Amino acid sequence: LKVAHNPKALVSLQNAANYIQQHLADSQDSGAEFISSQDFRAQYLDHHQAFGALRLKDGFGLNPLKLLLGYKDMVQNQGVTISEQSCVL
Repeated sequence: LKVAHNPKALVSLQNAANYIQQHLADSQDSGAEFISSQDFRAQYLDHHQAFGALRLKDGFGLNPLKLLLGYKDMVQNQGVTISEQSCVL
């Protein structure tokens, strides 16, 4: 779920849902579902800053920085030295 925290973000999510439904979805499934503020508050979270949401049915989100830091921890735990301030040619 991608939640709109203000009216401007809500319009952006509505446009994204429309675009996905028109251009990226197959005929069986729309691939994206726009969730209104009322439905979001009733079904997910009743919060004053929830203006609506976009639910992508097939997919997931990834935070690249958290992934990189996880990899960094893994290799450091294996004894690998990381030289973050090295000049690369």
